[in-house]
Amino acid sequence: MSNTAVDILARPTSLAGLKNAYEQWTYLYAMIRRELSKQLGGFFRVDVGGDLTGVCEQPPPESPLTSVDEAVDQVTMFLAPHAGMTAVRLRGLVSYFAERGDRNLSHLHSAAAKDPDLLELGYCRREILAAANAVLGARPRHWESSLLAEVIRDRDWTPEVSASHRASIEKFRRRMSGHSSCGHASAQAA
Repeated sequence: MSNTAVDILARPTSLAGLKNAYEQWTYLYAMIRRELSKQLGGFFRVDVGGDLTGVCEQPPPESPLTSVDEAVDQVTMFLAPHAGMTAVRLRGLVSYFAERGDRNLSHLHSAAAKDPDLLELGYCRREILAAANAVLGARPRHWESSLLAEVIRDRDWTPEVSASHRASIEKFRRRMSGHSSCGHASAQAA
């Protein structure tokens, strides 16, 4: 943890932010937590939480954590009836967000909506943002509605047990209902 703090302090932008922070120790603590979370697999794999003492411990073999690939399949299954596209195509979009779960989630939604690779594959902005909100959760409190985060934590989890996650799926359905206006009916068959 001290190496992580030194690494953070060696970055000019981090040091400048720390110097300007009202609560410098709290700011440094938040930066250390974020960095450790990235190092340990990001938002979807490990929640560092408030206690940093157990960060380096491996989960026990009987851990209910789900692999990212399994979670992508499960989230795809939850969203597929509402997507207006093939499950294979939807899985590509869900997988895109799962693979980038270690990045700053506050910016991942908007970065994805402009990603040339996704746009080249024929996904439109509305589809990308609808999937981002369902898969990653909506800003600013991603963890309250992220389907992927819940499935990774518990492979037996279903959205039926959570009003916020059911609402996330319903919002996804509404946003995807205008799917045909994205102008890629031929890409839908791919």
